[in-house]
Amino acid sequence: MYSYIFPQIYQSENATRDTHPALLTGGALIHTKRTAQIASHALFSPLDPLSLKPKTAEVLVDRKYILAAMGLLSTEYPDVALRIMKKELVKDGVH
Repeated sequence: MYSYIFPQIYQSENATRDTHPALLTGGALIHTKRTAQIASHALFSPLDPLSLKPKTAEVLVDRKYILAAMGLLSTEYPDVALRIMKKELVKDGVH
């Protein structure tokens, strides 16, 4: 929605219902036992109703630091990069 008086973008109710991936990487994020708690900060909160964050997310953790390499690999071999990521990224559930 756009207002001529005060331009704002509002997220429709349908857009916030879908589950989106949340990918965590980096030392502090991959070694903690509080992955779910940290990932929850990336989700929609009624305290911030104008937020465009998803209501739920499938949390994936890059414990082997493969993302940079997969980005490079995907420029020439996208199917191979996707297959490796599906195998190597650790699922931490839906939050």
